[in-house]
Amino acid sequence: MSDLKRKILKRGTALAGVIGATCFSISGIPQMILSIQTGNSDGMSAGTIWLWLGGEFSMTIFAIASTYIGDIKHKAAIILLANYLLCMATVAVIAWYKYFPR
Repeated sequence: MSDLKRKILKRGTALAGVIGATCFSISGIPQMILSIQTGNSDGMSAGTIWLWLGGEFSMTIFAIASTYIGDIKHKAAIILLANYLLCMATVAVIAWYKYFPR
């Protein structure tokens, strides 16, 4: 594979990753807004909330550890951490309204 093709593929892959991370990080926002508006999260099962939160927490640890040992570059880790932290905040709001509805 030529160097030009390799660079294009590398940048395209990175762009796909950033787009995917962005979609994942904002995917819970509509549910969070609905929970705030209705004052509850009745449409979400407790299992879904806990698995989602556990996954985000685990991936945050992964991103931090992978950066520390050098498997992920610092710039990519910032994108991943921002994604996971935003998702954790989103699911925390959803969980709040699940357990403490208005």
